[in-house]
Amino acid sequence: MFQFAKFVVVFIGFLGSPILSANEPAYCGIYAVYGAARAEAMTNLDFKELISPEYVSSRQGSTIPDLIKAGQKLGLSVFVIHRASSLTLSVAEKPLVLHTAIGGQFAQFNHWELFLGWENGRARMVQADGTVSLVEPSVLLGRWDGMALSFSNGSTTFERVRIYAVEWLARLMFGLVVLVLGHRLISFKSLQQQSGRLKLAWLALCITTIICASIFVLPGSSHASRSSIARSFEPYTPLRVSIETTTDFSDFKLIDARFERNFRQEHLLNAMSLPVDCSDSEITDFANKLSVEDRVLLYCHSERCGYDDAIARRLFVAGVKNVYVLDQGFVEWKLANLPTSH
Repeated sequence: MFQFAKFVVVFIGFLGSPILSANEPAYCGIYAVYGAARAEAMTNLDFKELISPEYVSSRQGSTIPDLIKAGQKLGLSVFVIHRASSLTLSVAEKPLVLHTAIGGQFAQFNHWELFLGWENGRARMVQADGTVSLVEPSVLLGRWDGMALSFSNGSTTFERVRIYAVEWLARLMFGLVVLVLGHRLISFKSLQQQSGRLKLAWLALCITTIICASIFVLPGSSHASRSSIARSFEPYTPLRVSIETTTDFSDFKLIDARFERNFRQEHLLNAMSLPVDCSDSEITDFANKLSVEDRVLLYCHSERCGYDDAIARRLFVAGVKNVYVLDQGFVEWKLANLPTSH
């Protein structure tokens, strides 16, 4: 695991580097590489050197070859892990840049995040704007497609061997379990009297299962990871509340899903701000403060704004049960002459 001092180094490095805004998502990859270089105690780094088509080859952001070249530009050794898993995250001692999806169930995998080990059982993630958050393992695995790049200030041979050894050891153990169970099944008295062809068929089935496990089932598969944490991808539709049929909102914790600047200008009376661009740690902290009986009512700017639905899903993934969304929004609330606050 990374030492805490290494995390402090990379965090201070972000404070002293140019901060990217949320309107510049294409730079998330090179910023993650820059953070990896800081974590590896690289010096004399110039982030501006990475703002180039050589390292950001499209408007959507950096490709894997782009990030490899960016890492090499900063003096780092890089290797790509195409089918990484939670085991990879557990044993990695070098910074990992993960290919993730941000935005919920149907989001595309078009984002890069820097992984800097674990803290209190949660993943320490650094975003492109320098925001550091502690993310629950289930949330991280639910938005990660299994693609990772490992960066090292030196040779990557030992890290590569250690990661792949652990991954394949897990596959081997799983295969041995299947083989033993298959052998026991073949050894049943009811099968001992069967033809050799039937026994051969059982053996072939066991071998096929081992091969499929190595390719599709075991931790290297992002689909298997996501199925094991299905909550992150379960179909989810929040309960709806309308100002036309509900007159008393005192039983709800009102949550404003608009941007913080909109909340500061004016918001529903007694509402709290949990903006659509909030970090995962903010979602987790908010969820942990709720009791089982609390009912959360989210609202956005207008009834066609989807920020409230996005936050509702993130709260659902975080384990919050009673999440409601206002059918209308702040505009309709004001038109109904309901109370607001500045």
